[in-house]
Amino acid sequence: LPNLTYAGPADVVLRHGIPFELDPENGVEEMELKSCYSNAARLVMSDPGRWTYVEGWAWPEGLIPVEHAWVADERGLAFDPTWKSLPAVKPEYLGVPLKYGFMLERQLETRMYSVLSWLDWGDDDPFPERAISREGPPEESAIMRDVPTQGRSGRDA
Repeated sequence: LPNLTYAGPADVVLRHGIPFELDPENGVEEMELKSCYSNAARLVMSDPGRWTYVEGWAWPEGLIPVEHAWVADERGLAFDPTWKSLPAVKPEYLGVPLKYGFMLERQLETRMYSVLSWLDWGDDDPFPERAISREGPPEESAIMRDVPTQGRSGRDA
C-alpha cells in the first residue's frame, strides 16, 4: 500500500466510527431504495439542525456488511430513510457522523453524495481532483459532528 494515513473508507469507519441504534419510527416518509447517500444527504439538507449525516457500514441481520449512509437525530438515534420499509432486515450501524458544512462541501466538490469514498488513492485515483488528501480527512474536530450517546447499540461506544 502507498503511505496513506487511511487504507480506505472502511479504515476511516473502523477508526472513527461509532455504533448507532436504529429508531424505525421517525415520522419521515421512506425514500428511494439503493439511494442511501442521496436520501441521507437530502434529509439532512431539509433540516440540518435536526439531522446529522452519517456514513459507514450497516449489517443487515444474517447478511454481509454493506457501505451505507443514514441520518442521526438530535437524540443520537439512527434513522434510515432508505431501509424504512424493511423491518425484517434489523441492521446494526457503525458510522462517522459528519458536520453539515463538511458534507456539503465534499458533495459539491466531488458532485457525488458519498463523502468517505473520495479518499486519495495516489497515482491510481481516477478522479484526483475530487480526492481528500492522501494524509486523510481534516482533523476529526473539523469534520465529525458530536451526537448524543443515548443512541448507541449494546456494543461499547
